[in-house]
Amino acid sequence: MALKASSPNASRSPSSSSSPLLTLTLAFIAWKSFILLLSCGGALVGPGYDTSTSLFFARSSSSSSSSSSATLLARRLTRWDAIYFVHAARGGINGSRAPVYEQQWAFSPALSLFLQWLAAQARRTSSILGRLPLNDGRTEDDDLEALAGIALAHASHAVAVFTLHRLTLLLTGGDARRALLAALLCVISPAGVFLSAPYAESPFAALSFAGVWVLAAGYEDPLGSARRSAAVLAAGAVLGLATAVRSNGLANGLLFAVEALRAAGAFVKAPGVKLAVAAGVAGVGGVLVAMGSAIPQYVAYTIYCGGGGDERAAVMRPPWCERTVPSIYSYVQDVYWNVGFLRYWTPNQIPLFLLAAPVLTLLIASGYEVLRRPAAGGFALSSLDHRVLVQALAASQAIVALLALTSYHVQVISRLASGYAVWYWWIAACLMDKSRRGVGRAAVIFMVMYGGIQAVLFSTFLPPA
Repeated sequence: MALKASSPNASRSPSSSSSPLLTLTLAFIAWKSFILLLSCGGALVGPGYDTSTSLFFARSSSSSSSSSSATLLARRLTRWDAIYFVHAARGGINGSRAPVYEQQWAFSPALSLFLQWLAAQARRTSSILGRLPLNDGRTEDDDLEALAGIALAHASHAVAVFTLHRLTLLLTGGDARRALLAALLCVISPAGVFLSAPYAESPFAALSFAGVWVLAAGYEDPLGSARRSAAVLAAGAVLGLATAVRSNGLANGLLFAVEALRAAGAFVKAPGVKLAVAAGVAGVGGVLVAMGSAIPQYVAYTIYCGGGGDERAAVMRPPWCERTVPSIYSYVQDVYWNVGFLRYWTPNQIPLFLLAAPVLTLLIASGYEVLRRPAAGGFALSSLDHRVLVQALAASQAIVALLALTSYHVQVISRLASGYAVWYWWIAACLMDKSRRGVGRAAVIFMVMYGGIQAVLFSTFLPPA
């Protein structure tokens, strides 16, 4: 096997279920039910702090009288950024497929287009059946994009959980207990309700874990082999889709940079066509990751910065068109959300830094430890390829955490963390190590408490978001 379990009896532990998939399924259903109950029950706390959701759904002809559970769910979970995703999925205000407002480009157009497609399929099905096939028939047509986002979030989160389980089995040589613990930790991720709402976190996690799984499977074959090269390209494509969903997926490009450097180093020592191809394939894989971000930027450029010699179009060109790297994403993050190095470091944001501190600590500490010593994540070293992969994953996780600390709205780190595997492995290793078990248990208690409190706050339009 690629990597052997650090504990020889780990896979035979009585805490490892004879049917881990059933255990994960039941845990997933229980946790999601808990989160949705708290979210819908948040209405008992009082009306939402912000009226954006009610105004957004006000165009529905009978929204005030609709009382189906699906409608309630859609409107309790369409909060904060979810409004942007659902609005864009509706086609903005004129049915177009491109975002209507400049700031909408900060939110994945790819995800909104997919939600638009899902809602269209639901409407097509409803026209065949004669009514909306949802709940009791009273579900509003205007709720479909939101419900599509909720369904996609749940399905993607489930895929992420089961894929992480398979990935952990692959990297640990079949350590069933460690794989089960890591996947269960993914279930109760502090991203919480954001993995149930029309947000990008669940699809990003599913695609990220799937891409890494494909890459890890390819590393079972030697550097330069056709199967490994095919796996690198496939992983690049999947991780490119992840980047199209969330821009922090660009950090996954590090995996391909490391692969390219290793192939180039091997080529220098022993020149050969296979190694040269391997280096080139790794470079292409990295380009595929970057394309997930570059393509939407190019589309935006053609929309806002085109016009040729038209004088009126030239006058209306937004300022970002003249930048050396004309990125609408970086522009709207800068202008509309004031994202930038240390810009969030103001006294009034101290409470949000305190809220983010536990997750930041877990991500940075686990990333540093596993990068320095992969055994800290529960991995015994027998495969150089898998060891390097795990270390690259640890580095990319730490980079994102440091960027969140210095340049992002820091509270988003609790959401971003859901798409990174190393900290799940590290906490699982703590839970299996008597000397560190207290740390693991404290992390689990925090995750459960944070997820529950966050669900109520989110549904009432209160931070953190």
